[in-house]
Amino acid sequence: RLLVGGAIATVLAVATSYGLDQWLRRSAPSIDALTREGLVGTTSLPPLPLFLLSAVGTTALVLGTTIALVPRLPRWVIDPFVATGRRALTWYLLHVALLLSLYAMGVKQRLDPGIAMGVGVLMFGGAVAWSQWQRERPGMFERFMRFATRTATATPR
Repeated sequence: RLLVGGAIATVLAVATSYGLDQWLRRSAPSIDALTREGLVGTTSLPPLPLFLLSAVGTTALVLGTTIALVPRLPRWVIDPFVATGRRALTWYLLHVALLLSLYAMGVKQRLDPGIAMGVGVLMFGGAVAWSQWQRERPGMFERFMRFATRTATATPR
């Protein structure tokens, strides 16, 4: 159900976005492409309903596909991704810091999309490899969260 529902939601969001964009082009030709994208697009900023529908649909599609495939895969394929998932907070915060750094340096405007995808795939591969290598240890931010939320043990009176 996740796989089919996700595919339907994603296609519906993209088709609706396309249709509304075409309608805006005809009915309000003075509105530029960037404004139209902001109003009826599926991009994340601003996070309007079509983006949310597209994001939820894509997420459901990926989760449904994963749930369908995982029971059929051998452990040696699954284990590295499990180790990576156990460090989700660390990898999330590190990728945000990396992207903000690149953005601040102005790399975003000069990076070819193909190269950006390649760098992303390499970084993901590195994260999976590092997580598998360090699989017995939680990530640095996971360790911090465990420390920060640790409760003091009660002392008997």
